[in-house]
Amino acid sequence: MRLSKSQIQKLGERLRRVDAPLQDSDLTLLDEYCQTFEEPYGEVMRVLADLGLNPTGRLPKTTRSITAKLTRLRTNLARMQDIAGCRVVVATCADQDQAAKRLCGRFPGAEPDDLRVRPSNGYRAVHVVVEVAGRPVEVQIRTHLQQLWAEVSEKLADRFGLPVKYGQGPELVATFLAGYSDEVAEVESLEDTLASVSPDYPGYGDLQGRLSTVKDALEGRLSLILDALDGLDGTQ
Repeated sequence: MRLSKSQIQKLGERLRRVDAPLQDSDLTLLDEYCQTFEEPYGEVMRVLADLGLNPTGRLPKTTRSITAKLTRLRTNLARMQDIAGCRVVVATCADQDQAAKRLCGRFPGAEPDDLRVRPSNGYRAVHVVVEVAGRPVEVQIRTHLQQLWAEVSEKLADRFGLPVKYGQGPELVATFLAGYSDEVAEVESLEDTLASVSPDYPGYGDLQGRLSTVKDALEGRLSLILDALDGLDGTQ
């Protein structure tokens, strides 16, 4: 049975309530609703693979994530765009822009949402929401550095609570993530600068060397942090 928009909206309102436990009947309805994203999700994954973008994905968001978002944003379940999600990881911001352009070319009407220009609590990426058979599927396009930062954020949220992902939680953790997000932004700025000058530019080699040094060092530190957090998880 395909739920109507009204039924989906009312289901979201019930799931959003914090003064009552989740009912098994509503969880069943949510599961049925999420199943309607399977074919659209599969189609988007096929297109991404056809474009040579090596996607990964998840379907659907967890019940915990859905209810938390409904409560946090007071949003409508029927308008939630990331119940089905795919991810693509690329090397540079230029690759990111190109991937978004190619994806939008396959799904007319889709527009990139550039979270490098306006990061969400330190989170940097380019998102493209495409619609297939009336269902939105979110495609996250991240550079390798953005992906490492996001993985660290996820691990810290697992340890200190989901609000960490939204700039809340312990102040020290928020400051830590914000600082590393700024460092990722610095690498992206260097990439943009390098892309804007000719290889004949007198300082091109120095700029290229600086970018490589800063980028490699940051990637190494984020990888070490992620390994350390993985190690802490293994001791629990």
